[in-house]
Amino acid sequence: PEHRMNAHTAFLVWARRLADGTVAPKPQRRARK
Repeated sequence: PEHRMNAHTAFLVWARRLADGTVAPKPQRRARK
């Protein structure tokens, strides 16, 4: 499970970085409830 979690985190970071470079509005606003 640890290995899977690490991969998930890496993917999230990569996806967020890609979205940040492509789109200005980040999904962080949604997480901020």
